[in-house]
This record gives sequence, structure tokens and C-alpha cells, in this order.
Amino acid sequence: MKFLTRCACLLVVFSLSGCYPEERIWWSPKGDRAIVAVNEQLHLVTKEGGLGEPLLGGAPIKDWLFKTLDWLPDGTGFVCSRRRHVRTWAEAQKLIPAKESERIEAWLPMVLPTLEFQIARVKDPGNLTGLQALIPGHDKEVFDAGLRVLYERQRADVEKAFRKLPQGEEILGQLADPQGNFSVIELCIVRLGPSTNESPVGIAWGMLDPVFMPKVSPKHDAIAFLQLHENSDAPDLIVMSLDGKTSLVIAQQISSAGFQWMRDGRTLVFTNSLGQSGDSLHSIQQITVLQESGALMRPAYDKMPDGSVGSRPKLEPLLHLIAADGQSLSTIPTVPGDLPMDLGYMVVSPDGKRVAVVEEATDAVAVVEIGTGKTEIIAEPHPNWNCETVPAWKSATELTFAALDDKTHAPCWMLWSAAGGKHSLSTKWPVAATQDWLKERKSSTATKANP
Repeated sequence: MKFLTRCACLLVVFSLSGCYPEERIWWSPKGDRAIVAVNEQLHLVTKEGGLGEPLLGGAPIKDWLFKTLDWLPDGTGFVCSRRRHVRTWAEAQKLIPAKESERIEAWLPMVLPTLEFQIARVKDPGNLTGLQALIPGHDKEVFDAGLRVLYERQRADVEKAFRKLPQGEEILGQLADPQGNFSVIELCIVRLGPSTNESPVGIAWGMLDPVFMPKVSPKHDAIAFLQLHENSDAPDLIVMSLDGKTSLVIAQQISSAGFQWMRDGRTLVFTNSLGQSGDSLHSIQQITVLQESGALMRPAYDKMPDGSVGSRPKLEPLLHLIAADGQSLSTIPTVPGDLPMDLGYMVVSPDGKRVAVVEEATDAVAVVEIGTGKTEIIAEPHPNWNCETVPAWKSATELTFAALDDKTHAPCWMLWSAAGGKHSLSTKWPVAATQDWLKERKSSTATKANP
């Protein structure tokens, strides 16, 4: 799959060079045994150096996305990300997120025409390097997966297209992998029992958006990992409960794979670019991602029983007021945790008494009273939605903004006032009129049970 090349390039960027040391030894939390990679297999090793039988039934780790793993806090097993080969599209669909499956299915009518166009535009067929040279420049992963589905369903049509090339048979051989035609990256837990052939239990999967580099909280049943989205060169940092049932996006497009849990087992530390992704200036960020109970923090603005809000860096954002003469600066007394982290999108009311704030990373909208610091969330955030529209004041007391309609769950234009609440102004508009006012992100993880 093409994303394997993309992830390999990502690792080179993270390591800042093409050559880097590999992890091969992982000691248990108590230091009483280790897992060691020997000849592309994992072995349990005693503290005295005694080499045990290969784990995972001797399965090789040469095709793991990243050769790394992490012990469970109690030392009873470990987590890893591995490439899982499956033979049929039906098997792959049982593993991957529904949205990935839907995107691939939606692409299928375009796969054969796109393939024929790519073949027809080859100027020198004799120098064609293989299948990857025929994949279009956009939606590469979707096309690759769709081509494999089509090869399963309309094999004769795909063979006919490829046999127009001198290397047609060779390329067709790349579509018929004896290990399995579909490759899924799986985040899994391996429990170490009496047998060395324990079966991994998957908790997250990705074909278009692979998951990798898991790290388990040292004190709670939670795991942090990276996920690389299609057409992106930098991964998101995700935290998930160890049973795979709940997850939370902590940061998008982080700049380093070197994230780490703090000793409290609740806080993650990582680096991120200060400007655009790939900038050389980075900041060190620290975010508490778990509650004291070990449960995941809720998304931003979602109040918890203790009054706190979702995960956010400990450095709180603040709004400041500059005097008219420019001689003094005062802080608007907002309650810690009430403001979004991103204050780059705010609009002051005509009378200067309120500020409307929208955070690009979510679709939440807040209104802040400048004099008191009182903050009201007038549009609650929805999972995987981003705001693409800056609010606008209709008057000193009325604000218009983009939000999801409570009934249709489609983007709409809302009007809010402190006295009258909120209602949609675009109920009679065509749906397409406000479709791009908000943007839905791809789901971060799969939460299906492992079949």
C-alpha cells in the first residue's frame, strides 16, 4: 500500500536522517524479563539472558509498520501495531472504520476509467517502474484500495487494462499477493500466557489512515498512538481506552514521534511546530488527557462532574483588553478552561461589550462578556467537525455563526442573542448553500470489535 511509503518517509523526517537506530529490546516494567527482536522475530528473554521460544507463533515482524512495542503496566503483555494481511475485501471491511469502507466503495466507479487514462498517458511503456507509477497524484490510498477491490470483483476488466503494457503480467502479480490482497494496519494487545502462540487482540485499525507507535499509560488502562491521515505528512496524536471503546484526538499534525507519558500516567508531552507544519521552530506541549479515575478527558467545552473541561495544554489562553490610549493592558477575567485554545478567530461586538470566539479545530462557538469574563458556549462542539466560518455580529446583542442544525445535523446559519437564544436563519436555503461553512474530519479510529 502506498501509505507504507508515506509512513517510511515520515519516519525519516522524524529521525532527521535516512539512517536511525532501531528498537530491539523492551524490558518489562519490573525488569524481570524482556522482549527482544532476534532475526526478525520476538522472543521473551529472562533477566539472566535466557532466550525463549519465538512469540506470536514465530511470526516475523519485518513487515510491521514501525518496529516498536510497549509493555502493559502490569507486565502481563504488550501492545504493538502490525500489518495484517487479509485475502478478501469482505474481511477487510470487518476491520476498518465504516468511513474508510464507504470512501473506497464510492471510488469504485472511477477506478477503471482512471486506470485506463493513466495507462493511455504513459509516454514510454518500456520504462514503467510498476503499479505505483500508475496511481494518480491525489487520493492515492483510496485508488490503490479500490483497484484491489475491483480486481476481486471485475478481474477480467482489470487484466485487460494492464495487458496493454509490456509489464502487464508483472504488475498484475503485484495485485495477487499470496499473503493477502488487502493490508490493514492494526493496533493490538498481546497477552503473554503459557503459550508463545497467543493471538493478538485488535483494538484499532486503518487502511487509509494507519495507526502506529503505541505507548501505554504507566498507571491507567489507556494508550496513546499516532494516526496518519490520507494526504497528510504529519500524524495526529490520539489517546484511547485500552478496550478500544473510547478515543480522543489530542493534537493534530504533531511534529515529532517522540511523544511520551509523564509519570502521573495522565499527561502526555510532545512537540509541535510553532507555525505551519514542517517549520523548524517547535514548542513543547503538555496535555492532561486522562481524568483522575483514568477515564479519558471529554472533548473541549464538555463539562465534567468536577466542573473541568476537555483535554488542553496547561498553559491557558487569555483575552486581554488594551486601553484606548494604548498605555495599559488588562486581562479579561475568564474562568480557566472556559476559552478555546485557539484565540485566532474572534470578533468584537459593535458596542465593545462582548467577544465571539470560534476555534478552527472544532465547531464550538463561545461568547465572552468583556467586563465580567463570563463565557457562554452557544454552540456545543461535535466530534470530527471543524469550523470554516468566522462569526458576524448582526447588532450589539445578536450574533450570527455557522453551526450544525439540531434536526438535520447539516451546516446552517444560526442567529443568537442573550435574550432570545438561537435559531436557524437558513432553514429554507438549499442544503448546498452552507455545506462548506463547516467541515467534517475523518473519524480518528475504528471502534469495531475484532472479529
